[in-house]
Amino acid sequence: MFETTETFRTEGSGYVQHRIPVVCVTAAGSVLVFAEARRTRSDWGDIDILMRRSVDGGRTFGDAQSVAYWPGEIPRDPFMQRHDHTGQAGRTHSNSVAIADTNGAVHLIFCIEYRRAFYRRSDDDGLTWSDPADITSAFEVLRDHYPWRVIATGPSHGVQLRSGRLLTPFWASRGSDGPGGDHHPSIVSSLYSDDDGATWRSGDIVANETDPAKDPNETSAVELPDGRVLFNMRNESERRRRLTATSPDGATRWAAPVFDEALVEPICHAGLVRAGNDLYFSNPSPQELSPPLPVSRWMPRKNLVVRMSCDFGCSWPIAKAIDPGDAGYSDMNALPDGTLLCAYEIGGARHILARFDRDWLTPGA
Repeated sequence: MFETTETFRTEGSGYVQHRIPVVCVTAAGSVLVFAEARRTRSDWGDIDILMRRSVDGGRTFGDAQSVAYWPGEIPRDPFMQRHDHTGQAGRTHSNSVAIADTNGAVHLIFCIEYRRAFYRRSDDDGLTWSDPADITSAFEVLRDHYPWRVIATGPSHGVQLRSGRLLTPFWASRGSDGPGGDHHPSIVSSLYSDDDGATWRSGDIVANETDPAKDPNETSAVELPDGRVLFNMRNESERRRRLTATSPDGATRWAAPVFDEALVEPICHAGLVRAGNDLYFSNPSPQELSPPLPVSRWMPRKNLVVRMSCDFGCSWPIAKAIDPGDAGYSDMNALPDGTLLCAYEIGGARHILARFDRDWLTPGA
């Protein structure tokens, strides 16, 4: 079985782009998809976070609603003024993370202006949301180890561990005066809550600016069957491979990061989910097109491939293309019946949700 549904379309929407797909499956089995709806093409422009909800497994969706706001003032970061990102009106709402709780709640985290983070909660399966709470203080302890100017959660669905801990990766940057200095250099850490979202804390640094990868940033997470937490990190190393690290609790005692030689890094956010004892990973794989492209610094975001691991990410022997055309960021999740979901973007113009089962990925196995 393989089906697709369009979840967001830019044409006629009043926006110029829809970026950064997130897909969350609630305890009741509803599917929530999120997108950054942008009025400019800048990461730092006027951006809304939109959500749509499905109660039929992702086949059809209700109307979009805006789910990110803050009633108070948030001045533009003075550091960003040096990069000329502050001339437009509106706010930059970005980096949404949705975490489905086994108690039925859905936890939503997002950032504003890449300098503050906020939390909302839904107790009616994503229909309504609590007033936003400012949780930026959770990141302040990190300043003792890393003088960040930029913070960005996810962007992807987060996870609830078997302990009940709510967890999402985030990246932070101290910025620089060079090209791309609003996002670089960067590190990866984790944000977690042990009291059902009432309070949040940041964990230890998972990967630094250059150990061993350059500028680790957007990260996906899963809890492995043995209870360890696996982070799979985008980075800009010359090795052009995904960076991984594990922790017994998702916050402390991180193993030294290592490259996953089986996963080429086109410098793009990737999806990751565990379904049963198998892991599934999605990202653009232009090097697998015919004729093949070399693994280089600038690789086009196309040929979205899903890979399957039966040994907890030690190897990825099974792979199949979902979309051979333009396809960038993606996020993965799974329905209670095991149906796999992959939400992905097409050039900022459309978002697609692919629904497929294990038999489609491994025919005849």
